[in-house]
Amino acid sequence: MAATMRALRKTTREPGADLVEIAVPEPREGEVLVKVHGASICGTDLHIYDWNEWADKRIPQVPMTFGHEVAGTVVAVGDEVHHLHEGVFIAAETHIACGHCPTCQTGRAHICENLKILGVDLDGVFAEYVVVPAQNAWIVGEGIDPDVASIMEPFGNAVHASFGTGCARMISSMRSFGHPHVVLWPGRADDVTLSTNLAASLVGARCSCAGVT
Repeated sequence: MAATMRALRKTTREPGADLVEIAVPEPREGEVLVKVHGASICGTDLHIYDWNEWADKRIPQVPMTFGHEVAGTVVAVGDEVHHLHEGVFIAAETHIACGHCPTCQTGRAHICENLKILGVDLDGVFAEYVVVPAQNAWIVGEGIDPDVASIMEPFGNAVHASFGTGCARMISSMRSFGHPHVVLWPGRADDVTLSTNLAASLVGARCSCAGVT
């Protein structure tokens, strides 16, 4: 493996990004190094690229590598990683919980008091390699294309939204009353919108997206 890699980074606190050569990171205890095969562009990445007011307030420091939706192959593992090995194809959960705060200790890691986000608080995935916590790496089934696997996280959000009790019952009720067509009003076209459309279709809805910019 080469000692350096290409990465798309924010090098200044202004619009744009730079493709630069930086050192390949090394996995520490509890982490894995992933060779990136597919990365998706989220609305968050557009905010960071455009460097709008949200990005200026939210991004703690530059330079940094952005991007957080990813799929790739594990090429190195740190100490105390026992469930993953080199060669495994994974997709990453990008919300990194501390595991020690009261909310994490009571099974609510999704609202961790010290939550960090890959590609926002930590160097992200718009690079040839990325380090992620092993607990955030989910093994992907054989035959799934990297471009599809990279949207696992937004698609997971959509599945929870569409198959959650309230939404699934709503769609089922609309179908029973002869209204199988559901109109989504997301406001913008992105991976979450498209994933929600797909997930809703899995519970029998015929979906259209309105108000998309």
